[in-house]
Amino acid sequence: MAALCGKQYFLSKIAVTRNEAALRCKSMGMALLAVTSLEELNCLATLTAVGTFWTSGSNEDLNCDLEQKFAWCSTGFNISSELVSSEQFWMSTTAAPSTLHRCLALDLSTTPKKGMVLRNCEENLPYICQFTVDCPKQCNKNVRSQNYLEKI
Repeated sequence: MAALCGKQYFLSKIAVTRNEAALRCKSMGMALLAVTSLEELNCLATLTAVGTFWTSGSNEDLNCDLEQKFAWCSTGFNISSELVSSEQFWMSTTAAPSTLHRCLALDLSTTPKKGMVLRNCEENLPYICQFTVDCPKQCNKNVRSQNYLEKI
């Protein structure tokens, strides 16, 4: 376990497919990594781990159709267009994009540049899990307490 960027992460040393990585994270009560800001990406770049790690990012919809938008499978939210269009988010590559490369992985192997790369979801890579954060629920007013306070 590593505490970094205000979150708890688990970095695996075992290489598995992306779907297997998601299942392994879930079995620990965690979720496969979702990087939601450049600040978090920069923070993760300070990890001493070297290599390419699965995240929950993908540009494939539920029907396995490729789309031009990316989403975090662990949260169900689209990756913001600002993040996807940022050069800082992506590792630079000269390779032509492949339709087999649909899953996002975090590349921590080069110095100083770190970022996201598209990989074949069936490749075996180590992975990063994170604890999920539940958003606070909106509370209903306690009407009885408020009526009592108004009578005082």
